[in-house]
Amino acid sequence: MKRIAVALMAGAVGGALLLTGSATATAQAAPTISFTSVPANGTISVSERPARARLELESDAAEVTLTATAPNGNTMAAKSPRGFHHGTTWSFRLTFTSSDPIGDWTVNATGKATDGSTTTVTTHLFVYGATRIVNFRARPSVVRQGHQITVSGRLLTFDGHRWQPVTTVQYEHVRIYFVRGHKPYGSDPVQVADVVTDAHGRFYANVEATYSGFFYAFFTTYDGATTNSSNRHLASTNSKRVFVKVFGKRRVVRI
Repeated sequence: MKRIAVALMAGAVGGALLLTGSATATAQAAPTISFTSVPANGTISVSERPARARLELESDAAEVTLTATAPNGNTMAAKSPRGFHHGTTWSFRLTFTSSDPIGDWTVNATGKATDGSTTTVTTHLFVYGATRIVNFRARPSVVRQGHQITVSGRLLTFDGHRWQPVTTVQYEHVRIYFVRGHKPYGSDPVQVADVVTDAHGRFYANVEATYSGFFYAFFTTYDGATTNSSNRHLASTNSKRVFVKVFGKRRVVRI
């Protein structure tokens, strides 16, 4: 009887080991997933036309889903686009319109394995309100060296319905650049002025005429180190380039 009891116990232990080994063999590791492509600098600029962002991921998961959550956790504006995949490469397209909140959007991608285990990765997209510079001029268009040139323009933002100089463009810095020569992109631009917009988005600057070349205005909320704006939700923009012909100084002939 003792031998039978020992044999039964050994069989039970062996069965338990077999079951444990089987469970270990069928368990799967959590799926791997990572972003491989996002919009440049993680930024999107929205105006009257929809802006689209393409995101790509690599994952060995059986299924991948993506959700973009608006700033401050606004779930009403959340986006969950359908994904497409070829092998382990998954791609998603997010569309933003002027009615979407601007600011920092959180994008979560979740890979789900066949056994139900999941892995989630996160990235961010910053949605900016579009801006543009209109009525940019440099007068006079022909001037003698050493005289003054008046550069002016107007900074506008898109408020979801139309372009207008809302209060967000008041007291914003606009930089004026000069490109020497007869080609608008022929040489490196040189900053010649830094002006501030008024309550209507207008700006003016007086610069000394030195050489013939092109003037243009540039607005950005970021200067490479710190914010350059009271409203960092505004996108950067350039004006058109305006040519000014500069003659040499008038010679005085003494008799």
